[in-house]
Amino acid sequence: MHDEIIEHLRIEPLTSREIAEKFLRFKNPPQALAHAAVCGILQKDSRCFVNDLGLWEAQQTKETQTGQRLGVVPFVIVNLTSDPGNARRIVHISIWKISPEIECLLSAWLSDPSLLPLDEQDLARDGLDRVWNPDASDQTYSDSAEILVAYVPIFIGATQQAQFAWICAERGEIINDTGWLLSHFLRCCTISVPRPITLDECYKTVFGRFPRATSVARKGEQAAEIIAEGIRLLAFRAIETLQDFIAAQEKIPISIDFSAKAFSLEDIKNVPRLPGVYAFLDTASTYIYIGKSKNLRARVLGYFADSDESPVKLQRLREESHSFKTHVCGSDLESIITEFRLIQKHAPTLNKQATVNERRGQFTPIDDCIVVLPCTDSAKCLGLWYRKNQKIKIRYVQGDESDSEDVCKELEEFFLLDKLPAASTDFSLQELVTRYIKRHAQDLEIIPVHRMADAKEMYEATMISYKEASGE
Repeated sequence: MHDEIIEHLRIEPLTSREIAEKFLRFKNPPQALAHAAVCGILQKDSRCFVNDLGLWEAQQTKETQTGQRLGVVPFVIVNLTSDPGNARRIVHISIWKISPEIECLLSAWLSDPSLLPLDEQDLARDGLDRVWNPDASDQTYSDSAEILVAYVPIFIGATQQAQFAWICAERGEIINDTGWLLSHFLRCCTISVPRPITLDECYKTVFGRFPRATSVARKGEQAAEIIAEGIRLLAFRAIETLQDFIAAQEKIPISIDFSAKAFSLEDIKNVPRLPGVYAFLDTASTYIYIGKSKNLRARVLGYFADSDESPVKLQRLREESHSFKTHVCGSDLESIITEFRLIQKHAPTLNKQATVNERRGQFTPIDDCIVVLPCTDSAKCLGLWYRKNQKIKIRYVQGDESDSEDVCKELEEFFLLDKLPAASTDFSLQELVTRYIKRHAQDLEIIPVHRMADAKEMYEATMISYKEASGE
């Protein structure tokens, strides 16, 4: 009923008596009684106010990409269950969609549930789970990463988020990096975040009681219930859109002392809200961590905001970082490639390093192609050149075609030579990019150069795509 009143007031302001009659089913209530009843419902809701005419109104919201209503943002909660004897070993994963209604998208065991003690097996098993298959863990992670392409993930804690991202990366999977933590929602709702941050404690904090005993799969459902309630509570504080939520996150207090660093809090707040790659360096200008984000300011600021959990890596980054760099990219794919190459080049101490032999991912290559990507410089065209099973190259091309001769020569050398010299990192980069292109094929401008006769035709197709995208 509360939300129904809000939506109506956005369209038509009403008096307290009209609200009492229309929504509370009062019949000819005295003005004082009606006003007291309505105030009891709306007065704590910061979206509502009484205008100069004595009518109740509700603030309007805007529907934009960043202003998308929280209730329709495609949030999913990723719930990971670890081995009690080895916290780094994930034994179960479930992913639950939040809206328009709570729904399980994936639930699977990564360890044989029949090996659990008999008294735990009844609670462990659930009809939502996939049939246990000892050879299916890679497929489970691949399916999980594919789900997160279309959704915005939320994790119970930062440790789980980092652990899941690492396991996926180890298999050549890149998960959606526009993720949030359960504590983000609780803090924005001004709810005290329990320590330690466990699902049961968070549930009790929000609902006033511990969740009922249930299967491992249904634990994800309980986490989804917390987020759904959090979204409802945020609306009372006029935090209704994704833009409002991001703005609220940026207001989380920061009490870290920056006096010994080469950057200030103001420097962080001046970082653009654009996709790209960021890097932290120590006092010797050695890279200690490199990452990517679709919102550089939010990600860099998040490392220094006061937190209810402090993983070891986060503490080290805060203490050891002396300066930072950012590089704005025109697309997520450019960010992935830039991050990969910088990590390979600088081997930062806080980035987990996976050699080619350690990676367990397998992939089926796509045919030779050029992917035309958005570019931060509108006067240039950015092309990702993909040579099947060999190399990947990022090439900026002048939009006025002044470098056409040089580009055609490079295209011929890249695509038409018998074989390109291989580097040790080529396989890993091919794996990352191939998986990304397959997952996002409908959203990318892909030129199938394996069907073209020569470099000139490849160049012309690239320029046509660039000019169509730029409206020329």
